[in-house]
Amino acid sequence: MTKKLDDATKEALKSQLGYTEAQINIIEENPKQFEMMESIPLLISKKLVATCVAAKNCAFNKVGDRYVFNGFGAMIKDESCETPCLWAMNGFMPFSLMVYDRIASGLDPDGMHLDHVTCPDAGCKYGGFGSAMFKISVEDA
Repeated sequence: MTKKLDDATKEALKSQLGYTEAQINIIEENPKQFEMMESIPLLISKKLVATCVAAKNCAFNKVGDRYVFNGFGAMIKDESCETPCLWAMNGFMPFSLMVYDRIASGLDPDGMHLDHVTCPDAGCKYGGFGSAMFKISVEDA
């Protein structure tokens, strides 16, 4: 039996993402995709936070700086550091997918065992500039 999305979710998908009825049917026929869509209310109630816990010769990040993203991965500028670094953000993306997957699976999104990431800059000894380490966590929005 195919599960059906509620009317509010269907309308949100149509109005905000431009989904068609055919695309909604695809979601409803795919159990994994359905679970992901069904978890959207919980997803939007969370924020992904990357907090700098170590930095050496980094031009942009210092210990305590935070990058904060909503449940869909958009940066919340008012809650994020003043000068975001593209290189640092490179490492955050896989964690956003893990958080989404944990939420859709009914798991604690802040219960990841792997919760630290470094920027890809190798530091001056290896031809780069500096480096920074971040702890990834999930907070209520």
